[in-house]
Amino acid sequence: MFAFHYLKILFREFITDMNYNINSVFFLAIIILFAVKPSATPAQSIYNRIDSLEYLDETVLPDSIRKICWYIYLREPDASIGYVEYLLSRTERINPEAYLTALAFSVTYNDSDKIRMLDSIYYLAKEENLLRIMGWTYEAKSEYYKAHEKYDSSMISILRARDLYEEGGITEDLVTVMHNIGDLYYAAGEYNEAEKIYRRIQQMKGAPDQWERWRKRTIRNNLGLIEIKRGNYKKARELFNISLTEVSQRNSAIIDSVAIAYIYSRLSDIYFLMNDYENAFKSYIPGIKTALKCDQYEFAANLYLTRSKIFYYSEQLDSALHYAKLSESLSQKKFNSLSFNTEITSFIAKIYEKLRDDKNQLLYFKKSSVLKDSLVQKQNNWKYLRLLAEYEYDALNRKLFMEKSLNRNLIFGFIFLVFVLTIILVLFLRLRRTNLYLVSKNIEAESAKKRKDKQIIIENNPAKEPDNEEFSQLNQLVEALEEKMKGEKLYLQKDLTILKVAELLGTNRTYLSRAVNNILKISFTGYTNRLRIQEAISKISSGFFDDYTIEGIATHCGFNSRSSFIRAFTDYTGVTPSFFIKHGSQNKKE
Repeated sequence: MFAFHYLKILFREFITDMNYNINSVFFLAIIILFAVKPSATPAQSIYNRIDSLEYLDETVLPDSIRKICWYIYLREPDASIGYVEYLLSRTERINPEAYLTALAFSVTYNDSDKIRMLDSIYYLAKEENLLRIMGWTYEAKSEYYKAHEKYDSSMISILRARDLYEEGGITEDLVTVMHNIGDLYYAAGEYNEAEKIYRRIQQMKGAPDQWERWRKRTIRNNLGLIEIKRGNYKKARELFNISLTEVSQRNSAIIDSVAIAYIYSRLSDIYFLMNDYENAFKSYIPGIKTALKCDQYEFAANLYLTRSKIFYYSEQLDSALHYAKLSESLSQKKFNSLSFNTEITSFIAKIYEKLRDDKNQLLYFKKSSVLKDSLVQKQNNWKYLRLLAEYEYDALNRKLFMEKSLNRNLIFGFIFLVFVLTIILVLFLRLRRTNLYLVSKNIEAESAKKRKDKQIIIENNPAKEPDNEEFSQLNQLVEALEEKMKGEKLYLQKDLTILKVAELLGTNRTYLSRAVNNILKISFTGYTNRLRIQEAISKISSGFFDDYTIEGIATHCGFNSRSSFIRAFTDYTGVTPSFFIKHGSQNKKE
């Protein structure tokens, strides 16, 4: 959507800095004009603010542009594209810093090529030594990588932004970066490290307007989330109630309404965890109303889930299922969260278990098992990726330092290399004409040989399906195989091979494999494992394996390892052996 501006920054040089010397009288006249001007519509107000940017001092210009951008993002989301296009056209006439500031914000609305655009903006800002814009691009990249769950890349980007802000002494943006780093530690489950950073931010504060408007509350809420993870529910409730009082007294903007929906969602969770269902419901009512009004579907889904849990533990199962389904529907249609989807599917399985709906219980149990495995693996990866990112970041800095120290040597080496390459090139050109003819002849000869070899292979090994007579013979062999395998239970032998079975049947392994593949449409290994799993199912259902471990069952049924047994059993039945053992009698009836 901003391709026109993007192409311009890629294929032309920066516009020359323009210095505007405005006569003080003219500037005063403009102020008076705006003062006596009738009240403008919101759209006119935004356009007027954009037009007035060219008269601002360069020291406050970037912050003014960012304030306009965030105003557009929060207050005028439906018309944001038109406003940003106009902002780009106006800032382009001011100076590179103003234009790149606006352009960096415009990337918010472009997900298809975001990283490439941010890299382009970074290198253009680097040419002008605009450290703040360079830091902004790394912040945006970190958010993009975090949204796509690439936490190592996200951490590297945010650490790079931190260094740029520290280098430029840009305290306000440094606080924002520290906030993001704290959030990454929280996502990785490193709650102590996250708390240290949040406490440091409480001391630094950063931009006064941001601190009072939202950051103070957000940091307090984050500390509340950490207390929930630690089980300190009273402390968490105290922190979120302070935030609720603070926002409710103001409640003057959309962002405040969103904050209220979020806080009520968390308070409802906290009261539920404290077994205070009455206050959990009291928090639910204003929370769901505000969340739906502001289209905050994630908070609404969480509130529906909490409401469902209250009904569940109050033995009102139909109502519990109703609200759980509402929560699931929102999570599937409006947002995607692995942890939330894991929680909701697991809880719905519990509801169906109490309702004795075995079919749906099994369906949701399988869903939650898959999601839970993915979540555990991802949470373990987060910690590893965070450490990896810090290591890679330090390694990158060391590499950059070494590259700087080697630059002078590389210049001299490059000159020498050019000289040597020139001599080699002259010799190469002399040999090239002679070699080309010989190479082409060799290629032709090799191609002819390959065509001939391929034709011989086709003639000697024609692919064909078995005819009726052969099919009958193969079918008889499979019948003999079935009788031998099932009659003598050969499949229970751990060292059973196709060669051994072929010898018992008086044939060879190739012909036996062809028979199994063509008649049973399965490999010999798959056929053997199927018989073994059928044996396991039969004896589990009969109670034969009541005192056996999983390893014992696997060994008894002919498997070489526990893992191969679990994998084969899950592929055949759709559930794990442990689950089947627990519900063996019921599965037998079905």
